Amino acid sequence: MSFAYVDDEHVLRDLDLGATTSTLTCVTGPSGVGKTTLLYALAGVLPAEGDVRLLGEPLPASASARARLRLRLCGFVFQRGELLAELTVVENVALPLRLLGVSRIEARDRAIAALERYGIAGCADRDPMEISSGQAQRASVARALVHDPPIVFADEPTGSLDATSRDVVVRALIDVARAGGCVIVATHDLAVREAADQIVDLGVTDPAAVAC
Repeated sequence: MSFAYVDDEHVLRDLDLGATTSTLTCVTGPSGVGKTTLLYALAGVLPAEGDVRLLGEPLPASASARARLRLRLCGFVFQRGELLAELTVVENVALPLRLLGVSRIEARDRAIAALERYGIAGCADRDPMEISSGQAQRASVARALVHDPPIVFADEPTGSLDATSRDVVVRALIDVARAGGCVIVATHDLAVREAADQIVDLGVTDPAAVAC
């Protein structure tokens, strides 16, 4: 696969890589090399050139169809949480379930349970602007995992966290992989790198050698 924001100026070129279930893949490399772009292309947020498949299903051509496939198969942890300001914390976490047709009551119950799992149930009915960055990132993890997606993407999920929140987030991602999920993390965090089953280094010059 390849991706260019502007014609003939490729951020990613001729990458050939894969990740299987029960694995944690760490995408590393210097800032600006394309780690976030790779995650967004794999998730179908950005339309890449080439052949990209999620659990064997090729990414559809239309953005709306890619969004439906992404909702069904993927969870996404953003670098700064990216909670929706117009929703409470629990409503943010419950959002994937609601979009998948789960009833409001069941979605809230499952969202509360997810928040409890990450130690922030007390924030459930607060606005995102009223909680700390660490709490927001834990809520982002809860939202990404609440519908038990088989694939999880995480973009620098621990970059600005204190030690406690960082450990919670790293442990959650490791647990998903060990439970059979496919986790792909763009990060500089050594704790994630040490736990990884595969490392994709975008800083190397040979695109055929990015994985090890």
